[in-house]
Amino acid sequence: MLTDKKKIIKNIVFYSMLIILAGLLVYHLLWKEYLADAINYAFNGKQEKEIEETLKINNVELPFYKVDNTYLYPINKEDIGKDIKLNIEINTNDNVKHIIEGKEFDKSIELTTKAEYNKVIEIYSNNTFYYGKKYIKFTNLPILSINNNPKKLSKEYTFGNVSIIDPDYIKNESDYCIKSDINIRLRGTSSLYADKKSYRVRLQESNNNQRKKKLALLGLRNDSDWILDSLYSDSSKIRNLLSYNLWNLMNEDISEEHYAKLNGKFVEVFMNGEYAGLYVLKEPIDEKTLNLKETSNSDSGILLKGIDHNPSPFDEEDIKRVKGSAYYGYEIKYPKDLKDNSQYWYIILSKMKNYYTGNISDEVIENTFYKDNFVNFRLLLTATKALDNYEPKNVYFSLNNLNKETKILLTPWDLDLTFGMEWVENEEIIGPRKCYENVEIIEGINIGNQKNYIDSIKSRWEFLRKNVFNDKVINELVSNYYNELTVTGAIDRENSKWKTVDLSVEIQEIRDWCKKRFVAVDEYIDKL
Repeated sequence: MLTDKKKIIKNIVFYSMLIILAGLLVYHLLWKEYLADAINYAFNGKQEKEIEETLKINNVELPFYKVDNTYLYPINKEDIGKDIKLNIEINTNDNVKHIIEGKEFDKSIELTTKAEYNKVIEIYSNNTFYYGKKYIKFTNLPILSINNNPKKLSKEYTFGNVSIIDPDYIKNESDYCIKSDINIRLRGTSSLYADKKSYRVRLQESNNNQRKKKLALLGLRNDSDWILDSLYSDSSKIRNLLSYNLWNLMNEDISEEHYAKLNGKFVEVFMNGEYAGLYVLKEPIDEKTLNLKETSNSDSGILLKGIDHNPSPFDEEDIKRVKGSAYYGYEIKYPKDLKDNSQYWYIILSKMKNYYTGNISDEVIENTFYKDNFVNFRLLLTATKALDNYEPKNVYFSLNNLNKETKILLTPWDLDLTFGMEWVENEEIIGPRKCYENVEIIEGINIGNQKNYIDSIKSRWEFLRKNVFNDKVINELVSNYYNELTVTGAIDRENSKWKTVDLSVEIQEIRDWCKKRFVAVDEYIDKL
């Protein structure tokens, strides 16, 4: 009997302790903050407070820019000036009411308003003890919100997910918001040491099965593989895209088989809820871009990437022995994942050997490269003074098909050290590297005694000066970029996170540099 009483007492004590612990837990989770708010209210009155919440418009969660206490809402430019309907939903843990344009609500409200860039809608939230203010701002650029484990970010891929808001979704025949699981890693070599990182992103169906997922993001190609370029080394943020656009304009009258189009779009990026800055979402240069022949037992395309300024000596016996993925200043990017790449190395290096080691002649140029591609490539590097793109670095060399008498195609890449930007050892990336007055000609055209080639350079430059490399085209392109980055404050948000850029000064310096540079190229080519 005594034993039963002891058991009953033990049970009473045990369950009493559980109830006390549960009460303490409830107090800690719910009432502690409530009581603190009540005490603060009693002594100080209603105070402003940061209210934790999420906000959706038309069922899409918006990223929150903490610096301005603002939700960014990219709008379709086709809607500018029109009335648009917004279904606004706010989720918060607190018993809070909200007011927008004089209308009070608990969780959601429908609102009709005119679509205008920089339009700001105030959200006033309050309860008995405190209040808070946040804002919705209408913006223009696409936004990528990436979630992952930042501690695991390295050169190796790690899991994550992305939400992409595309304001031009109608034009791009897509959805306003696209979501996907991803693999993500850091990208670059020297850029790995910069504070602002670049990334390689692969879309996949699920982080469980890791099957690739192809999507046509922002009107770009339908693919699973993407690059997020941080633009960190470019003080203007526009050099890469400006070079891309000029390259594409240069090749409008060229056969599609003789050049690769370069594409990218400005975006704003959030990483794990924190603003990461202004980026360019780019298509990588790969076998898909270049439409290379698929690898089989008997055939394949070949793609080499120049990774530094250390060209091959092109020794005949040496290039026969190359098997791995890298050789001097080159990496083989296609075919992929082969243990023995020797036949592909030998084929393409043998073709390149005559040009890079012998006496350059019209015949050698004609036999090695597509002449229209070769001439345009040389003129782009010369006109923009692309100091970091002389072979082999930041150049792709490709052969479309081993079983045809195909020639080598040249494709430029990473064109940020252009338009007056120069690399200076041991100095800051942004600032001292700007050498806008330095327009002298560097040896980019590789002139020897090739009459046909020289004639082609002269006639092509004359055509391009009228149609591409002139004040009208440059001013239109850079003005478009300026408007794109300033109209809703994207460059200001970039500056709040990273180094300050006076974009208007940068744009004008590029305009002035181009004027001087193109005249210098005129004089140089005229003397050939």
